[in-house]
Amino acid sequence: MKNLNILGLLAICLILFAGNNYAQGWQQRGQRMQAARMDTLKSRLNLSDKQVSQIQDIFTKSREAMMKSREDNMGDREAMMKAFKENNEKTYAAIEKVLTPKQNKIFQQIKAEWIKRTEERMKNFGQRNN
Repeated sequence: MKNLNILGLLAICLILFAGNNYAQGWQQRGQRMQAARMDTLKSRLNLSDKQVSQIQDIFTKSREAMMKSREDNMGDREAMMKAFKENNEKTYAAIEKVLTPKQNKIFQQIKAEWIKRTEERMKNFGQRNN
């Protein structure tokens, strides 16, 4: 009986550890993506220091909202995708408010590239899981 309790406790610890590592992986992926997108915007839009700070805040809030949506909609892929799309639209709109008209014109091209890549990734994700 004592061995069963120890085995049960060990199994719970392993499950919690695995779940925590999975969540950290998603968070790290989000941070890497945010940094890459920030680098793209800095180089292609010639952002001011103030704009960099504002957009970094937008990205941070966006990533936090994505993580919450992911947790809230776990197991419901369609709801998760809808929440992610809405979050991306809010993020893009917030960024557009920070940019000059000239920067916004270039940002529309960047945004189209990002959307295309995301759609391709989602398409490939669906194929992997079928």
